[in-house]
Amino acid sequence: MQRQEPTRLNIVVNLKELLENGDLSQDLVLRDRDTIVVPTAESLDPVAIRQINSANFAPEEVPPFQVVIVGEVFNPGTHIMGEGMANLPELPTITQAIQRAGGIKPQANLRRIQLQRLTQAGELKTITVDLWQLLTTGDATQDMSLQPGDSIIIPTASAVPPDEIISLASASFSPRTMMVNVVGEVAQPGALQVPINTTLNQAILVAGGFNQRRANTGSVQLLRLHPDGTVSRRQISIDFQAGLNAPNNPVLQRDDVVVVNRSALTEVADTFEEVLRPVGGLIGISAVLNIIHVLTEDRDNN
Repeated sequence: MQRQEPTRLNIVVNLKELLENGDLSQDLVLRDRDTIVVPTAESLDPVAIRQINSANFAPEEVPPFQVVIVGEVFNPGTHIMGEGMANLPELPTITQAIQRAGGIKPQANLRRIQLQRLTQAGELKTITVDLWQLLTTGDATQDMSLQPGDSIIIPTASAVPPDEIISLASASFSPRTMMVNVVGEVAQPGALQVPINTTLNQAILVAGGFNQRRANTGSVQLLRLHPDGTVSRRQISIDFQAGLNAPNNPVLQRDDVVVVNRSALTEVADTFEEVLRPVGGLIGISAVLNIIHVLTEDRDNN
């Protein structure tokens, strides 16, 4: 603070002492023609930012402002914070920005999120945020408050353990639902909107369960599209008694495809119907039995 005396005085005020220790001597009474100069911090300190935002001299109202969020979210780009967002603290936070951007993706690296902020002097400052600490230890200082013009960069993790994917899906900044596909011999095949952390067994039941007359109820195929564009295929034995995320009851991910194939008998019957359609009822029962035998042998040989 600068004060006009017979000679100009520069007075250093430490409001951190006021916030942390209640040192009222730091809250000086102003005089006519005093000038208050608030310098820029050398680095972004999550704890200090949280203290400032909860202080009585923080802004009472913050108008909507834009932030940019890119990387492992479902709707990257520029988003307006504060507009239409009820029950928020004075300044929106990183997790609320992620929610506004459609939620976090399963392959996000929560430990290396970057917050970039442009200071009044035009200097770009960057801090690494560890939202995994927020999820696992409740470290709320990681969920930093945002300011106009902030950018949030969410990188891709090289590998995410299955248990971390489950924890991430349960986070408040993850989408609440996802789309999966159950196709083939179920009562209601097609795209399904299901809650996050839905398992394979649950998805089959949401699709109406197996078509008991036609389905191979012993196993299904799980097709999964990976971030690098590759597709994996797993043959999974069905056990409706299996627990959460068991090897034969995995937790599904967005856009997974569950394929319920026909049973062996249904394959034979369908092929038999196609073969016999041109000849109608012109053949006898013995010929029909011979055709079934040949079709069964062909399927077993292939």
